[in-house]
Amino acid sequence: MKDGRTNFSELQAELSKGHQDNLIYYAFDLLWRDGDLRKLPQIERKQRSSDLLGENDIGMPIIYSEHLIGDGQEMFEHAAKQNFEGIVSKRADAPYRSERNQGWIKIKTVQKGEFPVIGFVKDPTGVAALFLGKNEGKDLVYMGKVGTG
Repeated sequence: MKDGRTNFSELQAELSKGHQDNLIYYAFDLLWRDGDLRKLPQIERKQRSSDLLGENDIGMPIIYSEHLIGDGQEMFEHAAKQNFEGIVSKRADAPYRSERNQGWIKIKTVQKGEFPVIGFVKDPTGVAALFLGKNEGKDLVYMGKVGTG
């Protein structure tokens, strides 16, 4: 995390280096506590997650991810201006579902940048994925893998 922002490719890079001690975990849902909570509304599961962290005085490296209510378009525009990867919107009254459904959506912002290709994965039809880097000073740092599909 840099500047208080999560970054999936940086997470992958830290994990590949074995730097798990540097990670911060965001708690955003709770599926089991003294029984199965998946049928409860999402907002109630979030409250139970917050309660669990508070009752046990749990702090860093775990942070509770607040539930925000507001204008989704305005939140998305703010996320884009802050160079966030995007936003996730969930129905507060929806039970947990493991499959993708209409109860939640992920909306990615479009970011631009130059990332040198440092490798690739070949499959029988051609290139399946690209490994990307990023220039940081004089170093070329691995940023992650992207599919070509």
